[in-house]
Amino acid sequence: QVLLWERIPGPVAHYSGKKFVCGHSRQESGLPLNLKTAVCIDTGIYEPEGWLTCLHVETGAYWQADVMEAFANPGSKISVALDGLEGSGSAYSRVMAGVQRAAGGGSPFDWELSQLYQSGRLPGVSFLEGGSGVTNPFG
Repeated sequence: QVLLWERIPGPVAHYSGKKFVCGHSRQESGLPLNLKTAVCIDTGIYEPEGWLTCLHVETGAYWQADVMEAFANPGSKISVALDGLEGSGSAYSRVMAGVQRAAGGGSPFDWELSQLYQSGRLPGVSFLEGGSGVTNPFG
């Protein structure tokens, strides 16, 4: 049996005794769930009303950004890692396939690509693959 992920059921502890940070359990409040031994920072970035959350693991401070606000702000620098994006072929064909998949549901990543496409932001995106920059086919 292989377990890829499961939702955080409540207070849990890592065998090392260290606090761990996880996702895959959206917090409807839009705020990170701090269980003392674990912090869940899934605040629904993939939802229209969701937030992107970043956690400082040493202090517990966190920052949040509204993805739609970031997409609408021309001053926001946006980078997209193509690793794991479904499909094959060029960056252009893979991104556009994601945009099309979003119309029928698709993944949260497909939804984000669709929002970048619809807002006209794809030409300014920095694309990465394998940790290295790739030429932006939209720019």
